[in-house]
Amino acid sequence: MDEFKDNILDGVVYTFHFQGVPAATAHEKLTEMTGGELYTLDRVEDLYRRIDDKKFGLKKQDFSQLPEHFLQDVIEYSDWRSRATLRKTCKPLRELADATRFRIKKFVIDGRDGGVEIILDNHAAIYEVYRRATNDLKTILMNPKLEIEEFLLDSIEWNISHRFERSIFEAFPLSHSLHVENFSWEGQSPTDEFITLVRTLNSETLKSISVQYLHLDSFGELSETPQWMNAKKFKSIDCDFPEGSFIHLAHFEKAIVEDADVSLPFEEVIELKDRLLLNPKLDQLKIKLFCRNDRQFKRAFRRLNITDGWANFDYPDSNLKLSLRVTSVYVWFKGPCYVEDENDQDVRRDARMRRLQALEG
Repeated sequence: MDEFKDNILDGVVYTFHFQGVPAATAHEKLTEMTGGELYTLDRVEDLYRRIDDKKFGLKKQDFSQLPEHFLQDVIEYSDWRSRATLRKTCKPLRELADATRFRIKKFVIDGRDGGVEIILDNHAAIYEVYRRATNDLKTILMNPKLEIEEFLLDSIEWNISHRFERSIFEAFPLSHSLHVENFSWEGQSPTDEFITLVRTLNSETLKSISVQYLHLDSFGELSETPQWMNAKKFKSIDCDFPEGSFIHLAHFEKAIVEDADVSLPFEEVIELKDRLLLNPKLDQLKIKLFCRNDRQFKRAFRRLNITDGWANFDYPDSNLKLSLRVTSVYVWFKGPCYVEDENDQDVRRDARMRRLQALEG
């Protein structure tokens, strides 16, 4: 513990005060970082008072005397605004900030009328000037050790969509891929720009893709990206899909398509069934259609071997089953790994129908 001299610990406490960390929380973090109570709560509170009274200030050499691993601890405990400030102080701190692990649970970039809002966990900032938003985005995204659990880009409003997208794409390209687990896009965007953005994500960490109000004029290039192929889940709401595109969803473990404004011929359903029989890890694929299925479609479905409203198919060389149900509003495949969701309206509707059938019987 000899390396933790009083002036070094004073510098750490000063940093916590600068970040707005309460004295009690600063004391807890300091105890955790040093491995013991080398700096009591009374000392933290006393130094906070001296800082507030402008009776204490840091000399430049105090902060520079911190060991590198200790500086890393300080940076790792800092929020994104403090990191941005540290990056601007000097080259060594910028390099250290860019090399220190930073995990964000929820990262939202929200295009709004008159500016951009950036939300990182519980911290939010609104920018009326797109250039400033772009600069701060670059500051955050430059860190190759950045980890994002949920990354949401939102530009639903038509009048700002173009300016927002231009601002976002100016924050790219990066020299590294983004470690994102769950990626969501809400808003209108050309297919090529959406694909460009998907390509910036790390294909090894990406677990799910969610889109809303997106117009996809082609699935070809998107379906060939490693990000698309390695993701496990997909969800879309009120998106435009080209005909014949649902076959590109067959590799997902779970895919939900809501309010798809596209026709779905029965022949495509059968082709989709054949492809899903090559995916033994399937939970479900549900396509809720904006346009209702026609009578010819439902007559074709009834020709299948149906039990309790479901047609069942065998996976090749196994005892696993694939189930298919067609109603006036959805096409629903259940795979061997299906887990029932009690909050799913379709599940609850089916349960009510079974109870009614039991009563009638």
